[in-house]
Amino acid sequence: MKITSVSSSGQPEMTATATNSIKGASVLIETVTNVGGVTMKQASLVRGQEPNKVYMLDRENKTYTEMDLSGMMESARQQQEEYEVKKIGNEKIQGYNCMHIQVKMKKSNVTMDMWTTKEVLDWGTYSRMQQNNPALRDNNFLAALRKENADGMVLKTVTEVPNGEGAKAVMEVTKLEKKSLPASLFEIPKDYKKSAGMFGIPGMQDMMKQMQKKQGGND
Repeated sequence: MKITSVSSSGQPEMTATATNSIKGASVLIETVTNVGGVTMKQASLVRGQEPNKVYMLDRENKTYTEMDLSGMMESARQQQEEYEVKKIGNEKIQGYNCMHIQVKMKKSNVTMDMWTTKEVLDWGTYSRMQQNNPALRDNNFLAALRKENADGMVLKTVTEVPNGEGAKAVMEVTKLEKKSLPASLFEIPKDYKKSAGMFGIPGMQDMMKQMQKKQGGND
């Protein structure tokens, strides 16, 4: 997956590549982000048996940070957006039949184009995972998509920034493959130690060091 943030002048401000591994209701996301020449590597893990928790893994230092999303999810439910979904048409991405829709977020005035498909991976399992997770089941966004039969795996999004004069963020899946994944991939390695605070976030220490070097070089 490739993610790009583009300024109003058409120049990329941030680029990132992410590899998503899915097994049942568990998801592992490995990301490499580049902002202004500074690179940060991150890994986040959501285990099916703990849908309200995210584990941020620091591969280099063999540490992890635990984030409980229960409070955030409850707050988000209380302040949920209102969505208007418009079907644009049917298109193909990476050989998969996708529904192109446009989603307008009424409160924040954000417009996002999305391409979703039900042909990727085991859509039946993914759909059941949504229904079994209250954070997903009660989500206004997913409800709006389901109402238009436009829910599915998202293969591409283009989000226009409000008053950004053409600035936008683009996310697009660049490769898809089915293969057997070991259960151990979705567990915290036994030799990892629990960390806390900002510097426990994967890649944060390295990013701060890179920024300091760049600033020192500009003096």
